[in-house]
Amino acid sequence: MCFRLTIAFLLALTTFFCFVSQNKALANEILNGSRKMYDDSNVTSINANKNQTANVQKIVVKQSLKQTGKISKIAFTPNGQLLAVAASGDEKALKLFNKETGQLKTTLAGSVEDFAFCFDSRTVAISTSNDKVNIWDIETGQLKKTLTGQKGFVTEIEFNSDCKRLLISSDDRTVRLWDVESGQLKKRITEHKRILLGGLFVKASFNPDGSTFITTSMDDSKPRLWEANGGELIKTMKVESTSVYSTGDVRGHSFSPDGRIVATSSFDNVINLWNGHSGKVEASLNLECDAYHFAFSPDGKLIATACRDGKSKIWDVSKAALIKTLSIIERRATTVAFTSDSQVLAACHPDIDKCNLWNVQSGELIATVPADDGHETMFSPDGKLFVTMDNKKKVRVWSTQNGNLISELTDARFPAVFSPDGKTLAAVGSDNRTVILWSVL
Repeated sequence: MCFRLTIAFLLALTTFFCFVSQNKALANEILNGSRKMYDDSNVTSINANKNQTANVQKIVVKQSLKQTGKISKIAFTPNGQLLAVAASGDEKALKLFNKETGQLKTTLAGSVEDFAFCFDSRTVAISTSNDKVNIWDIETGQLKKTLTGQKGFVTEIEFNSDCKRLLISSDDRTVRLWDVESGQLKKRITEHKRILLGGLFVKASFNPDGSTFITTSMDDSKPRLWEANGGELIKTMKVESTSVYSTGDVRGHSFSPDGRIVATSSFDNVINLWNGHSGKVEASLNLECDAYHFAFSPDGKLIATACRDGKSKIWDVSKAALIKTLSIIERRATTVAFTSDSQVLAACHPDIDKCNLWNVQSGELIATVPADDGHETMFSPDGKLFVTMDNKKKVRVWSTQNGNLISELTDARFPAVFSPDGKTLAAVGSDNRTVILWSVL
């Protein structure tokens, strides 16, 4: 019996070494657990984890973008069917490509500083270099309206949820509310005109249900909540109490996903939680740290904060209570973001080019991943992938389950975006004049 097993073993060993001699590269990939699952000419997928692979196919957009100027922004339409590419140079335009074929669908001519889609994917608003905002019909390629009156560079544009209203913020420290269909100006907001620090903009955001919007400024301690239909002021959100509630200038704001709460952070290290429809203050979070950034979890139950001391904190919104402090790096954390299922939190530390992935429930560290320009990151829509990108020649895709490197996409750089279904990843090429599409399998 032993003799038969020995012969069988020797035959298997001989077969293996013959295989190695004929194909050393493939054998090495099998031995070290990494195997290329693609043709090098058009696919990039490096160090694919044997338990979780992502074959990423490279598809260069067929329009000759190398003839145009540098690409400033890319984005998918909300329905995920088209990819929009904004470029400057001799041919200033917003171009929309079919995601599946790479074929050019339409070109919207004119300078493009920024753009925003209506949620129905049929309308796009484009801010231009001459302080105007053009509203285009994507299907017909026709210009519908041109909105004028901004006296400075347009800093933000946003549609509400039913696409009937458009907010335009500009560096003249005003916010304008427009009727999209008629092109009528509904409200010009000038209440944030106090200027203590140069270069600070007024920021505005719609409630997710589209019924209200908030305006804030970094040199103003009073957020303001407005009615979205006609622009009537609902409340100047001033805190009368001198206790834990913040009375400091507002650093940032965000609505909860359901729109019930709007949170404002201030320079005195407090986050106030206001009713998103009445503007009444409901609670506050005493951060006890200099917080650069905060984010709601997608389920709306939690808020995460990124602090200058390197700590990231997780708060229970309903109880206005701290539930976890996450820290292994004593260098400033500048951004935090949740996965779509609210189970993983990314906290990035750009001073040392690293991002930490944390298990939200247990507070345990999943992994620390390198991240050049560490603030340029994103999760895939299903939360399974974490993408880091730099401004040179590298986009890397990581597993949020264990922090393993799944794919390193060379000759690609920031900006990069996922399609809404997560099946396509688009990034700007390292020449900054090409867009590359990958299928995420």
